[in-house]
Amino acid sequence: ELRRELSLESDAPVVGFVGRLCTQKDPLSSVLAARKCADTHPGTQFIVAGDGPLRRDVEEAVDCLGLRKQCHVLGHRTDMDRILGLIDVLVQPSLWEGLPYVVLDAMARGKAVVASEVGGLGDVIKPGNNGMLVPVRDPDAVAETIGRLLGDTELRASLGRHARATVAGSYRLQDILAALRHLYGSLRSIDRAGVPRCVE
Repeated sequence: ELRRELSLESDAPVVGFVGRLCTQKDPLSSVLAARKCADTHPGTQFIVAGDGPLRRDVEEAVDCLGLRKQCHVLGHRTDMDRILGLIDVLVQPSLWEGLPYVVLDAMARGKAVVASEVGGLGDVIKPGNNGMLVPVRDPDAVAETIGRLLGDTELRASLGRHARATVAGSYRLQDILAALRHLYGSLRSIDRAGVPRCVE
């Protein structure tokens, strides 16, 4: 249904950027990578889902690079389940991060992720096992990695399986809550030992 809505061919691979269009997320690297991938994998479609201060820059880049038929700037969406269900590869070329939820969401759905090696992304993603990491501000590396995944469906599927297992094994809500309880409990113990309080 979403493919029809976006006028995408039924068998076209889809690469997606999902996030706020701002400097931190570096969406322009995704567009530059899309230009290179469009040459090497001409049937591929790219979507940019999100809004923000760089939206006009992103749209202008799409036009200037002649990508209007291959790259769809969708703006703000409220149907991220459908978006993440559609894509084959998620691209997250952030300049800095904590741990973006969209990466965990995509991994939980068994999607291959290409992300920059910053913040918590480097802790979660093990290159070649459950995703791929690329240097910051390197559209060539992003494009090369996307191209490798588009050309190797077995690798893409393997990354997706391991990504799903990673989230199921380490990022379940109950596990995170248990870890927080343990942390706060240990801080209370420290406070009782006479160390200055660091958490109310």
